[in-house]
Amino acid sequence: MPEPPSAQDSPPGVPSSGRTAAGAATRQQVLDSARRLFLEHGYHATTTRAIARSAHVSDALLYRYFPSKRDLFDAVIDEGLAHLEPYVRFGAPALANLRLRETLEAAAYTTVEIIRRDVEVFQLIIAESRLLLGDRRVSDLLDDLHRSLSGRLQDFVDAGEAHRCDTSVLAWQFVGGIAMHELKHVIMGDESGPDDTDHFVSEVVDAALRSLSPARS
Repeated sequence: MPEPPSAQDSPPGVPSSGRTAAGAATRQQVLDSARRLFLEHGYHATTTRAIARSAHVSDALLYRYFPSKRDLFDAVIDEGLAHLEPYVRFGAPALANLRLRETLEAAAYTTVEIIRRDVEVFQLIIAESRLLLGDRRVSDLLDDLHRSLSGRLQDFVDAGEAHRCDTSVLAWQFVGGIAMHELKHVIMGDESGPDDTDHFVSEVVDAALRSLSPARS
C-alpha cells in the first residue's frame, strides 16, 4: 500500500522543482520582511508574529524556515554580508598588474562599493552592535579586506617600489578612513568633510603615497 503524501510533498500535478522554487521565494519573503522591520523598529521591538504577518505567512511556516528570531536576524546579516564578498577579494589576478596608485585607488573604491552596495546591512550592524559582540562574521569580512590590501602593499615594499613601513597598520588606516567617510555620509547623513567621494579618495590615496614613497637622496 503506498504511503500517503506528506505535508511537504508537492500537490498532484506540481513538480517538486516548483515546490522548491516556491519555498525559496517564501523564505526570501520572510527575510525581506524581517530586514525591513528590524531596521524600522529594532531587533528587540520586532516580534516573529509581526514578521510573519508582514510576509503573509503563518507563524508555523516562519518557524519552519527560522526556528527563532535570532536565527532570522543572523540569516539577514549573513545574506547582506554574502552579497559583499565579491567586493572584498583584493587578491584577484587583475590587481597584480596594477601600479601602486592604481592599487590604492582600487582598494578605496572597493571599500566605497562594499558600503554602498548594502547600506541597510551596515545600518543594522551598527544599530544592533550589542547582539554582534564577539561575532566573527563582520570582523572576518574586514580581516579579508585588510589582509588583501596589506599583502599587495608588502609586494611593493619588497620590490623596492615603496618605502619600508608597517603595511598592516597602513592598510587598516587606509581602509578605515574610507569606510568611516562613507558610513558618515551614506548612513549617518553627516554633512562635515568632503562631499565629493572622488575628491576624498584622491586625498587619502595621496596621503598613503606620501607614506609609501621611497626616500629620495
